[in-house]
Amino acid sequence: MITLESFIGALMQQLAMARQMSDGASVHIAEGYLQNELLKGFPVPRMQLRDVEMELNFGVASKLESASFLEDDEVQKNLTYQLQDLLSSFPSQPEFKDYFSQNAPLQARWKAGLASMSQRFAQILSRPASDPVDLAHSLALSVQNYFYETAAEEQKPAVAPLLLLLVKPSPFWLAQGVKPESETVPLQKLIESRIAAMLRSLQGAQQAPGAPAPMALNVLVGTADLGKLDTALLNKIKITINPSDLRWIVSEKNSQKIYTLGS
Repeated sequence: MITLESFIGALMQQLAMARQMSDGASVHIAEGYLQNELLKGFPVPRMQLRDVEMELNFGVASKLESASFLEDDEVQKNLTYQLQDLLSSFPSQPEFKDYFSQNAPLQARWKAGLASMSQRFAQILSRPASDPVDLAHSLALSVQNYFYETAAEEQKPAVAPLLLLLVKPSPFWLAQGVKPESETVPLQKLIESRIAAMLRSLQGAQQAPGAPAPMALNVLVGTADLGKLDTALLNKIKITINPSDLRWIVSEKNSQKIYTLGS
């Protein structure tokens, strides 16, 4: 299964790469002609794409739905980095100082496990797109579990009271537009609110104000998948591609050559 956008984009990418291979072959032939006295005056063969027509068969795999901003790999990486930074800062925050000072090796265990937490965050973010609220809850739960996993046995009973501790949000927690529902909030709720704010910030950065959410249409295009479908469920689309060449245009400024890509 693939989005129709990715499918058509891949076809156009392959056509561009085919033209690149063909031009490379022309350059190789031209260099050979140059070394031959008889061929030097011959025209160098070069293949061109004029109008490319394709008729594609596909089956619609799911209803049209909004594409998640988290499908962008760079967005996932950025959120993972932010989450790791958030966790690494916990031992120095006033709300956690007493907890981390109870056991000398605790901070070392906390720091040592951050890399594995980054992998855990990446796994959560790689799951099929879900509601940002549900996603924030899942990520917050993994943070809560990390408190239990890094605590010494005698310290584990203190984790639940810590996470339920009512605190007045400091500027650290109010970053990225976190808006507490009351004057004092349980720490675990603050953690989840901070993560939800990160998601909102990234989602807003990906989508221009007032712009409609990008849509994704998942389709079946493989021979094996299409062979299982009733022919009445098959869809067809005819595409005509008109290639347009770009070339490097050379200009000069202050005795320096400037190359600009243009038509």
